[in-house]
This record gives sequence, structure tokens and C-alpha cells, in this order.
Amino acid sequence: VFNKGILERCLKLYSDRMAKLGLPLSEQSLQKAHEGSREEVMKAFDEQHFGHRHAKKSVEKLDEEIDKVYKNFILANEYQSSKLCEALYTRCEDKMDQLQVLRLPSMAKFNAGFLQCNQSFERECVGPSKTSYEHRMMKMLGRSKSLFIEEYNHRLFNWLVAFSLVMVVVGRFII
Repeated sequence: VFNKGILERCLKLYSDRMAKLGLPLSEQSLQKAHEGSREEVMKAFDEQHFGHRHAKKSVEKLDEEIDKVYKNFILANEYQSSKLCEALYTRCEDKMDQLQVLRLPSMAKFNAGFLQCNQSFERECVGPSKTSYEHRMMKMLGRSKSLFIEEYNHRLFNWLVAFSLVMVVVGRFII
């Protein structure tokens, strides 16, 4: 009974410290923040609690409550990570689509866009969803590249055929 108010304050301290984190984070960073916050909360509880026997039960209860809050933070981190990585994936997909329909296809432009997309994804996508989105991203980029090369070769061939026909006509009738 005496420790209930202290327990609630300590749980609030933990929640406040964890809420200050900018999600999404990597799983290791979240785990470190959890351990640091938990340690600080346990130290604060240790300094303030009443009694010895009741304190043991209160510590167990506090530990359970901290685990519940931590699980919520894990879920929130997964959600934020998924949201961020999905937005980056969609942006890259749109960029690849734009590069597919260039009037004059340029391999240099495509490779630069491809590289920029890949780098921004690697740099900005963090958290537990990164690995699954990395796999999706590689598949999408691979498909885009092969489609671009196929279209590039097709257009190049068409231009060469058109140029050859023009040269035949010029050579036959003008010269």
C-alpha cells in the first residue's frame, strides 16, 4: 500500500524516459534505452520504498509493469519503422518508374537515380522492418534495372534501324 504511489511514480518515470526516444530506432538502441531507463527506475524505487518484505513484491510488480510498457514500445517501434521504410520504398519505386519513361533513356541517369535511391534507403530506413524492406527493395531495383536495360536496348535498336533506313534512302536517291 505504501509503495503503490512510489511504484506509479517510478513507472511514470520509465514511461517518460522511453517516450523521449525518437522512434523508430534499431532494436539494439531500443534495448539499451530500456535497460538504462529500467536501471534508473529501479535505483529510484530502491531509494524510496518502504519495508523489506513488501518491497520485494513491489519490485516484481514494477518489473512486470515495465515489461508491459516496454512491449508497447517495441510494437510502436515496429510500426514506426514499417511506416518509414514503406514511405522510402514507395518513393524509390516512383523514382524508378519515372526513370523508366524518360524520352531519351540514359544509362548514366538511371544508374545515378538507382544509386541515390539505394543510399537514401540505407541511410534513412531504421528499425526492425529494415531487413524485410531491404529484401523487397533489392528485388524491385533488380526488376527495374533489367526492365530499363531491356527498354534501353529496344529503343537503341529502333533508333539504329531508323537511322539505317534514312541513310539507305539518302544514299540511294540523293547521292
